[in-house]
Amino acid sequence: MQLEITGIAPGGFGFGESPVGRIYVRDTIPGDHVEIGRRRTERGMIRADVVKRVSRTSKQREAPCLHFGQCGGCDWMDLPYEEQLKLKQATVIEAFRSQDLPASIADILGSPEEFRYRNRVDFAFENSETGVKIGLYEKGDPKDRSHQMPPLCEVKDCWIASDDANAARTVVEQQLEGSRLRAYNPVTRAGVLRGLDIRSGQDGLSIGLSVANDKHVPVDKIASGLKESDVRVGNFTVRVCRSRSKHAAPKKIVSAFGDSGLVTEVLGKRISYSAGVFSQVNSHQMDRLYQSAIEMAGIRMGDQVIDLYCGVGTLSVAVAEHAESIVGVEVDAAAIEDAQKNAADNDLTNCTFACADAGNLAAWGQPLQRFSLVMANPPRAGLSPEVIEGIAATRADRVIYVSCNPDTLARDCKRLCAHNYQVSAIQPVDMFPQTTHVEAIVKMERLGRG
Repeated sequence: MQLEITGIAPGGFGFGESPVGRIYVRDTIPGDHVEIGRRRTERGMIRADVVKRVSRTSKQREAPCLHFGQCGGCDWMDLPYEEQLKLKQATVIEAFRSQDLPASIADILGSPEEFRYRNRVDFAFENSETGVKIGLYEKGDPKDRSHQMPPLCEVKDCWIASDDANAARTVVEQQLEGSRLRAYNPVTRAGVLRGLDIRSGQDGLSIGLSVANDKHVPVDKIASGLKESDVRVGNFTVRVCRSRSKHAAPKKIVSAFGDSGLVTEVLGKRISYSAGVFSQVNSHQMDRLYQSAIEMAGIRMGDQVIDLYCGVGTLSVAVAEHAESIVGVEVDAAAIEDAQKNAADNDLTNCTFACADAGNLAAWGQPLQRFSLVMANPPRAGLSPEVIEGIAATRADRVIYVSCNPDTLARDCKRLCAHNYQVSAIQPVDMFPQTTHVEAIVKMERLGRG
């Protein structure tokens, strides 16, 4: 059947109305007329795939990247940036509309740079007839591939990565030529090369090569190649991990040169990140994101604050000088060590950090009702029921919720509304130009203290 796309939902799903109800279609935007295939129901929604795009009425442009359309790194590079921002604004609006949450949403804060903005790129490996190739996974729905790794697009120049990151990728690829090493297969556990993580900091690039074992990895050769290149590299490490999951902590880290991790500055504060811990990917927008969160919080000197999913304590450190005390909770032990270091490096004595799951309310400290401000920046899955109950138990008069997933953000706000909170402000922030992803900050206020 043919379908006119009239709206956009989180995840890059356009939707249109039909006799059977609203149908959500991946990789479509409002104004598209498409032919769709067989319909299916997922999570209570009717979904379908595009068989043929009949027409598109929105503005378009020629994507500058030769890999666009095949590479899964970007979704909307063929749309002018102002059109991307309109769609992201509409995505946030739709997420809250779907939860019947009436809310005034501020205009999205666009990124000052729409290309070359990423300070972190995770390249992958794939076997080829001539050895291994390095790139990014192809576009597609991962659920269609079961447990198999998606095919790789060999990316020579990623347009959302920095020139230095692209150059470093090339150096590593050249130094691996002739090594006869193969890409790791998590299903069969054969192969060695798992991934190449490149991050940018004040001291240059931090490069981490993930492997299943380091027995035959030419570490010295790669290190020499990086040192002799025109790229400014601060450190190079090899991380050994045998787990099938690429997100598992390494069992061993071999430092080839430099101190692992990186240092950057956020709102005038020195922030250190160990290798592998979470960090925001858009350096140009980090200050605007955290400054917006601070302004929305309206922090007062008497505030006692709890920062859930605090990571390396970036937001905790940024607000500490405006509050009486900060308690940060984070499950990643390496991130907690960084958070403690960051507080010390910035001469802050009113910050304490607990290494625990955010749902472990005992880690928050007692009494919960001493907190007047709750800050949360969870992963895409959002807040667990235990965390929702914990926030409600604090009776904090303000909650600042930062999220990269409008769906779970709106869902959690709806749950908090059942605990006498209301949404008072929403600020979308584009941290991910050329993609369907959008960050948003929500301020919720408690309706009375009773």
